[in-house]
Amino acid sequence: MKLSKYIYGTILLLITILIVSGGIVVKNRHENKMYVVVEKEILEAANKCKLDDVCNDSEVDLEYLYENNYLNEQINPVTKRKYDSNLTINFANPKVDWINS
Repeated sequence: MKLSKYIYGTILLLITILIVSGGIVVKNRHENKMYVVVEKEILEAANKCKLDDVCNDSEVDLEYLYENNYLNEQINPVTKRKYDSNLTINFANPKVDWINS
């Protein structure tokens, strides 16, 4: 009788660990996908600005895209705070510099 309680407790503990770790993995994947969507939206606006010959430099920041109505003010999907308007997009290597966010 005592042994079966330990077995049931161990099984319950293992199931709980699996459920919690699975939930954490799903949450992290979801957050990463939200960041990808925001980054693609920013890069799309920067490319549109470049194709319209408005952005002639090798880099453009979010503030410039906001001022020229290529992009609405972006909000971090996880923290719900506005991104720093000094984030830059380099056209040679089209990626958003998230260091300042």
